[in-house]
Amino acid sequence: MTGSDGEPVQMAQCLWGHTGPVQHVAFSPDGQLLASAGSDRTVRLWDPATGTMRLTLQGHTDLVCWIVFSPDGQTLASCSWDHTVRFLSYLIVLPISVPNPSPPTV
Repeated sequence: MTGSDGEPVQMAQCLWGHTGPVQHVAFSPDGQLLASAGSDRTVRLWDPATGTMRLTLQGHTDLVCWIVFSPDGQTLASCSWDHTVRFLSYLIVLPISVPNPSPPTV
C-alpha cells in the first residue's frame, strides 16, 4: 500500500462494518471519533484507537456521500443522494429534507 506521495505506508487497522463501499470519512476535531459514510445508506461512528464500532446511523434512503463534524465536535452532518442532510447532535438525529432545486425559468 502506498500513500498519495507514492511512499509505502503501513495500515494500522481495517474497520469492518459497512456492507458496501465507503464514500467518505471524517475525524472529530479531538480525534476521539471517526465517522464513515457508506453506499449502504449508513453512517458509522468508530473509536479510532480500538477500531470498535460505536454507533450505526440509519435513515438515509440512498448513498451517503459526505460527512463533516462541526468545529466543536458536538454535531455531525451527513448528506446523501436522497437529497437530505441529517444532523447528529447529542445523540439526537434531526432529519432535514432539502428539495430539489427547480431550474430557473427564462
